[in-house]
Amino acid sequence: MRTLSGCRRPYLKKDHCRRCYDLIRKEDRLKKKIRNLTGMTQGQAFEVKFDLSVTRKAIQLTKIEGEVFGNISQRSIDGLNIERQLSRISRLLIHKDLYYGSANTVDWHFTPAQKKLLYYLLSKLERAYNHRHSFSRAAVSYIRERAAKEDK
Repeated sequence: MRTLSGCRRPYLKKDHCRRCYDLIRKEDRLKKKIRNLTGMTQGQAFEVKFDLSVTRKAIQLTKIEGEVFGNISQRSIDGLNIERQLSRISRLLIHKDLYYGSANTVDWHFTPAQKKLLYYLLSKLERAYNHRHSFSRAAVSYIRERAAKEDK
């Protein structure tokens, strides 16, 4: 079995966390469906192929998320990291960056251990949001990539 790099969640089976394992299992099921396309209409075949492409994109996004949030305990977190995290969360929630320019304030008022804890807590919010919207994000990303390729 394959492993998704950077994932730091508790392992479920064969070096995979629950989320990674579910994505890989879904990809395997869709590959099996594609091998058995006989008897499917053209629309059903397109849907299965599209779902497989979106699942592969979700796996890529999960790898990126694992690399971004993977080693929080071993990284040096500064005010700029906190500002970026707060900005991403505020853009996700209210579509506006409320925290631009707050890096120095965070640096001045929090110790390195507090900054690391704050970053961890904020990253949990973003990861929960990403997990909840993983397939819609993957579908949009896949469609944009396809449109960019067709424009060339």
